[in-house]
Amino acid sequence: MTFLGLELKDWIFIVLGIGQLGYAALTFHGDRARIMRKGKQPRRPLVIIALFMLLTWTVAGFDYYDRHKNALRPDSSMAYVTYWGVTSPSTYSMIVDSADLVEYKNDHKLMLIVRVDYSNVDRMTDKFIGKSDLYTITGDKILMAWVGNVGLRVVPNVPITIEFNLVLLPSIYSADQIVTLSDVEHLGGKILRTVAAQSTFTLLPSSTSPPAVKPQVQ
Repeated sequence: MTFLGLELKDWIFIVLGIGQLGYAALTFHGDRARIMRKGKQPRRPLVIIALFMLLTWTVAGFDYYDRHKNALRPDSSMAYVTYWGVTSPSTYSMIVDSADLVEYKNDHKLMLIVRVDYSNVDRMTDKFIGKSDLYTITGDKILMAWVGNVGLRVVPNVPITIEFNLVLLPSIYSADQIVTLSDVEHLGGKILRTVAAQSTFTLLPSSTSPPAVKPQVQ
């Protein structure tokens, strides 16, 4: 669960940290007042301080366990995408089986990001991309599509590789906030799967639509 871009455990860290700082400030000023009244150093309630530290380390331990568990979790993203391809006129589509993604349905959405893969262009900072709308995770198969070539780096009559990226994005953000693939992770999202298809875009006098690319089925 996320709120304002931060996960629940991050907010727990923040609350515990503020609590410790507040308690330290209150006890410091309270100690000074007691010293002035009684002329001796009061004993701090070490149990409360120890409890704060115990809670902090408990959350830290849970965070480590959660990250370790996720790192060891088998990558099931290979089963997400069952189809991808391009059909005329300029329709880039992908079919996603979202059954394994239902745990994200309340606070995340899916989107398709398309780009042309060039060896001399960094895929993460390439601004020549096509973006679909955001799709709600239903647990069923989802047909995702983006129509058009505006924004893509297309060279006619040259064999190219079209890259399809399945993206998981927190619901608090919109597709307009994604300018490059690197923005996905900056906003707390994840690129779940990247697949590709080969094509040659032929520029014809009567039409600028690319030829259909043989669909890829898995």
